[in-house]
Amino acid sequence: MNSYEKKDVVNRYSERIARLGPVVQALGWRDEEQQQLRFKVFGDFIDFTKSVSVLDIGCGFGDFYNFLLKIKPDIQYTGCDLSQDVIEIARSQNKSGSFEVRDISIKPYSESQFDYICMSGIFNYRICDNLKYLNDTIESTFKFCRQGIIFNLTTDLVDYESPELFYYSPEEVFRLCTKLSRSIILRHDYPLYEFTIFVKKQ
Repeated sequence: MNSYEKKDVVNRYSERIARLGPVVQALGWRDEEQQQLRFKVFGDFIDFTKSVSVLDIGCGFGDFYNFLLKIKPDIQYTGCDLSQDVIEIARSQNKSGSFEVRDISIKPYSESQFDYICMSGIFNYRICDNLKYLNDTIESTFKFCRQGIIFNLTTDLVDYESPELFYYSPEEVFRLCTKLSRSIILRHDYPLYEFTIFVKKQ
């Protein structure tokens, strides 16, 4: 993702927040019910029976943190986002947890710093080269984790496409992930036009 595309992302969310306020629709989601379903799918891949640390890239208002707290009150959570406006709201709505404005391509985290890296919705919008952005991001974030990375993508198995979104082939993305690990789970079984992948450290 180039600097122009990053600026476009930041401006998109600033405009929506100004127009709609701090609601899920300002982040591009349809409603809270769908958002909670995505969180549940992500949570299914996390082992909550032990101490857990999560990095949430593109954390938005920190709603995933609130979901995780209900399951694991002592979870170690860090959320980062490109948008200052988004992070300010996340901090105001969450008195615990760590939230920061951060571009991981410029300022990466340390190797094996977190158990799980979660990325929801950050790959959806069409840019100059979506597959390169996806590939570069999963390669770099896989270094940050001890247990694995979890991310979702819009699926190309649809009967309608929005021009502003990029639609991914589940088979192509699965094959892309095999260079990171042989332990990969792809979920395409929930009622949204997307799929979620968990790439596990071996």
